[in-house]
Amino acid sequence: MVGRRLTAQALQRREPERRYPILLTLVAQSATEVLDEIVQLFDQALSARESKAARRMRDALAERAKSGEDRQALLDAILAIVADPAVPDEDVGGLIRDERIGWEWLRSTPSPEPVGRSHSRPARADGSGARGRPLPARASPRRTAVPVSRWCRPSR
Repeated sequence: MVGRRLTAQALQRREPERRYPILLTLVAQSATEVLDEIVQLFDQALSARESKAARRMRDALAERAKSGEDRQALLDAILAIVADPAVPDEDVGGLIRDERIGWEWLRSTPSPEPVGRSHSRPARADGSGARGRPLPARASPRRTAVPVSRWCRPSR
């Protein structure tokens, strides 16, 4: 391209009929190159953000799977006690709370996270829902004694 090779002094020596078209062409090509660079920078920034989000989502899903496995192990242990016909109904609570499982395991197992209404967009890692609104506070579970025989053992 002639416009990039010419110095300002050489361009000034040219006649105006040749000088101005060269300058206009140079400005148009420079604008195109700058726009291409801006688009490339935007693409790089978008790609970096997308890979960071994918990494955070992968980590959140791995943590969710791990907590699900912990809850499953606790439920298996509780079911083994509740479904054992050799364990009297009156002893089930004591076995779960103290002897076989214990409060430490019961309290350390996280409760399941609520799933947002949109399954295509899971809840964000910062605790907000799929649309960025904070999730409602979880109500504390009621602690009422329910006889195990009412829901576990077959009726006679």
